[in-house]
Formats: sequence, structure tokens, C-alpha cells
Amino acid sequence: MKAVELRSDDAIALERRGHIHKALGQKAKAIADFRKALELDPSTKGIKESLQRLGEEH
Repeated sequence: MKAVELRSDDAIALERRGHIHKALGQKAKAIADFRKALELDPSTKGIKESLQRLGEEH
């Protein structure tokens, strides 16, 4: 995604890309994006839930 390339410090863009990776069956990439998004914005409940749905602890 171009938005993430331009703003790799944007938690929302990373979360959205994580959902795209998840939908495409790219679990490892989704997890990486969700973890980075959570690192940038630890208060975002949706990111934590997305990681849990993928079987990952946050």
C-alpha cells in the first residue's frame, strides 16, 4: 500500500494493511503490521483484538 510506504509511522494505515494481508491469507505479514501498529499506538483496542483473532498475544 502506497500510504504505508509514505507514512510507515501511521498506526491506522498499518492496521488497515494488516487487515488486507489477513484477507489475502498472509498471516505473517498481517501479524507484523498489527504488531507495528500496536507499538505506535498501544491504546488501540481493535489492533489488540486483531492480533488475538490471529492467535497472537500482544
